Order: sequence, then C-alpha cells, then structure tokens
Amino acid sequence: MLNIVICDDQREHIDSIRMLVEKTLHDQDFKVSEFQDEIHFEFLMEDLISQVDIVFLDIELKQKSGIEIAEKIYQLDPTVKVVFVTGHEGHINDAMTVKPMYFIHKPITEANIRKAIEICQDAIDNDKQSIISFSKNSEVTVIPINQIVYIQSEKRTCHIYMKNKSHSITSKLSDIEAKLPDGKFIRCHNRFLINMDRIEKFGLESITLFNGETIPISQKKYSEAKRKFVRFLG
Repeated sequence: MLNIVICDDQREHIDSIRMLVEKTLHDQDFKVSEFQDEIHFEFLMEDLISQVDIVFLDIELKQKSGIEIAEKIYQLDPTVKVVFVTGHEGHINDAMTVKPMYFIHKPITEANIRKAIEICQDAIDNDKQSIISFSKNSEVTVIPINQIVYIQSEKRTCHIYMKNKSHSITSKLSDIEAKLPDGKFIRCHNRFLINMDRIEKFGLESITLFNGETIPISQKKYSEAKRKFVRFLG
C-alpha cells in the first residue's frame, strides 16, 4: 500500500491534491492522510512517519515553513519522498537545500500530480531494492536489505538478524514485509521472514540456513513458501 500525506494550510488545496491523487491511483492500493495544521502534523510525525511513503507539503504554511517540516521528516526517515507545493518561484532555491523529490507549482494540475507520483514511485521501488530504514527515539537506522538473514516477530517487537549483528524494532512483521522487494523474502511462518539468498535446505517442517540455524515452517505457509522458493531458484 502507498501511504500519502498532504499537509497544506488551505482546505481547497488539500481537496484538489487529494482528488487528483485518487484519480491517478484509482487502480492501486493507497491511503491518504490530511493535515491542515502543520503543528499537528509535526506533533504526530515521529509515530506516523515510518508508515509514510510520500508527503505533499506546502512550503508556505501559517506557523512553520514547509522547509523546516521537510528537514524534520528527513531526520526521522530519509527514505520518505517529499513533494513541495508552492505558488512562488522565489522559494525554490531555499527548498532545494533539503533535496525534495519534486516541485509542484500552483495552480495544481493533474499532469503535475501524476508526474510527481510517478517519480516518487520509481524512487520508492529503487529504495526497496537496496535498504530499509526505521526510526526510533528520533534516531534512524538504515539496514542494507541484502545483509538481512531473517526477521523474527515476538509480540510487538521484530528482531532483524544480520550476519554479525541484529536490530530490534517495534513493528508488525507485515509492515516490514511491505518494505521489502518482492521475490526476495518468504513468509514461512507467522513469526518469520527469511531472505531466500540465505537458505541452504528447504525441508518439510523447517528451513536450514547457511549459518546452520533452522527456521520452522507452518503447515499453513508451506505450499506458498515452497512455490516462491522454487520460483526464486529459477
């Protein structure tokens, strides 16, 4: 699912962007959240931002500059794609310092929204091929995907195991799975995601990794996991 945030202090601009986003993504799975108050958005940002893919952000807001908001977004999660919306050419030079993904000049058009989403989706797809990132206590952890061996869910915590270290984060396993590229990981159990590059043996009840660890396979997940692994092997 593509998660999109619109932050603009003018209701008509929010409505316009939302309408054009819905028209552009009518055949895709997506969610749009709206904020007319940038302070409210900033207050919720730390908990919200790890689930966000694209932010349409007005540069001229009532209480804070959109550039300030973008800086905080990138501090929390540098993989979020920020699209600045502005009615003034004079803001572009200042806004470029935070390296937004795209600029939309008012009046907002369907072509501009479509182009912005296309560019952001291409960048998101490229990100999925290389890294995933998580924010916790205002710190961002970036993990190279190809270094992940497997991920285990334990209650509300997920443990990401790599070759020589591990990371523990508060997240649903399904949310992490959504960040990963298709065709590289399998869900062999409700509590486990495995990097298929790390599999040495696929058995009837368990998977053996090259490091010697074994991961259980649930009966419910067996057929689909085996099918994906066979396809992965080519």
